[in-house]
Amino acid sequence: MTGSRASASADAALPPGGILLCSVNWIGDALMAMPAVQRLRRRAPDRPLVVLAKPPLLALWRLHAAPSAVWPFAPGWRGVLDAARRARAARLAAAY
Repeated sequence: MTGSRASASADAALPPGGILLCSVNWIGDALMAMPAVQRLRRRAPDRPLVVLAKPPLLALWRLHAAPSAVWPFAPGWRGVLDAARRARAARLAAAY
């Protein structure tokens, strides 16, 4: 795992057909999920991988090289609506 600010750019426009990955809520679970994200990156090297994570985990996911972008997931209904709008605008093909 290497840190890369470029891989974590939340504002860069993503090409359509990307994959949204909803992060788990705990730091240990997120660390355990990282090998799966790396494998997904190897299987789909040309597709954008977007990680949707709660604020306490944003820095951790931004250090990981596999995601193309890391989006914050705010608590409450506003966070759900913001995430849905952002995902729709990015024209993502799948979500996990």
